[in-house]
Amino acid sequence: MSSGTARSWRFAGALWLATALCLGSTLPARADPDPALAGVCVEQLRNGSFEEGFLLYWTRGGTPGITTGGHSGGWSAYLGGDNQDYDEISQVVACPFYGARVIAHAWVYMTTDDWEQNSDWLQLSAYGSEGGGGQSYYYNNNTAGQWWQWTFASVGAGACQPGATWTVRFRAETDAYLETSFRVDDVSVQVCCPDDAWEPNGNFSVARAVSPGTFDLWLCPSGDEEWFQFTAAAGQIIVADLTNPAALHGDLCLYRPDGSQLACSATPAAGAPEHLERVADQAGSWRARVFDPTGGTSAAAGQLAIQVRNQPPPTATRTATRTPTRTPTGAPTETRTPTATATRPGEPSRRLFLPLLLREHWRPRPEDCTELLVNGDLETGVLSPWGHIGDAGLGSGRESAHGGQLGGRNDASGELWQWVTIPTDADAVPWETWWKAEAASAQPDDVLLVRLEADGDEPVFLTLRPEAPLNVWRRATVDLSPWAGRTVLAGYLVHTDGSVPTTFRVDDVTLRACRRP
Repeated sequence: MSSGTARSWRFAGALWLATALCLGSTLPARADPDPALAGVCVEQLRNGSFEEGFLLYWTRGGTPGITTGGHSGGWSAYLGGDNQDYDEISQVVACPFYGARVIAHAWVYMTTDDWEQNSDWLQLSAYGSEGGGGQSYYYNNNTAGQWWQWTFASVGAGACQPGATWTVRFRAETDAYLETSFRVDDVSVQVCCPDDAWEPNGNFSVARAVSPGTFDLWLCPSGDEEWFQFTAAAGQIIVADLTNPAALHGDLCLYRPDGSQLACSATPAAGAPEHLERVADQAGSWRARVFDPTGGTSAAAGQLAIQVRNQPPPTATRTATRTPTRTPTGAPTETRTPTATATRPGEPSRRLFLPLLLREHWRPRPEDCTELLVNGDLETGVLSPWGHIGDAGLGSGRESAHGGQLGGRNDASGELWQWVTIPTDADAVPWETWWKAEAASAQPDDVLLVRLEADGDEPVFLTLRPEAPLNVWRRATVDLSPWAGRTVLAGYLVHTDGSVPTTFRVDDVTLRACRRP
């Protein structure tokens, strides 16, 4: 191609743009990629097909232009075409999320009058701001008159970190004799999520069928969701636990087989675990949904654990009648005077502190007792098998990393509980709780109830309030021996008013079944 012809192609794009702007025409636009349709690799480059009709979004060096006749459309970029020439186009893309790899594609077409090999060339390169990259050369001795594909793929995990960039560049250089021109089209730069064996599973209808177990997962790209389906019969207990990597606000929801939502766990803090424990009220294929409402993406694998188990069978209530001196008390030790203690129906009541009760009869030794709670110190880092709802979850503990947290805001309501079966032959069942009320001042209307549920009974043993001394750990103990032989829900219920918020913390909880030697 002659120099004059080459220049005419370069000015054609500018003339077309000026005409379009003057006439108020609508320029042909390429829609931004839809992450939901792009799978695990998401396109980041703009105007890679040059169908805008000019070099919009591209940085230029020399005098590159556009020309008609593309690889798949009507336009392509034009470089070279003059002797002793240098032309360059490049584009920088930002890493929108944690990408395991970066893939670049382009198509190149060459025409040449030069018979001397390797005298004219086009350099194709991709490189990251944090390192990594590669380049290829297309010389005038390559096959002319046909489209040739170039592909680059980064090597190694973590190729694209948020805040980093990648650049794709095409640079043409020609010598002083006989022209060579290059056309570039259908350029693509994709950031790819880490491989996820469960994809595609982005909605209810394509949820991945699994058996109960533990599964690694990635939320990627932005807006991605992970759905899993599993079978549960009506009346079974579904337990789901989500471990989030740092900076991810992953939420966890359960959906019934008919598509309706049963419950969600959505702790506001980034990296916080989520826990759900519910009784299935429908039989069939249940779904667990994991998503980040802020659109965040994983920088490391999260983990979802699903359990489906039968409810513990009801056991017969012990028939022996206890004497009045064995009646349980709801009074705590090392705390304020408690509210009235609930007693078993039909039994007279005495207000006795538990240590006094034990002194009158028998003081259990450690070897006489069996712990009934699982994860009572909450140091597993997840709540399971504790159930929780509302403003109840995992927080800091007593001289440890983890503990239970309830309240924490005005007008809070929440519950933390665990099902236990108390052995029939238990002679004493001390339930001991370390607790703390964190508040700026005394809040008598904020309460933490220590309670249980059993076959319709819902007694409250203690009403704990944020009163002096505030912000210190205290211990409270009650005895559950009247419920020996029964399966009970032992837990904590929080209510706060609309004044100063209170955060209640519980930790190192024990519930022991003790037998006389």
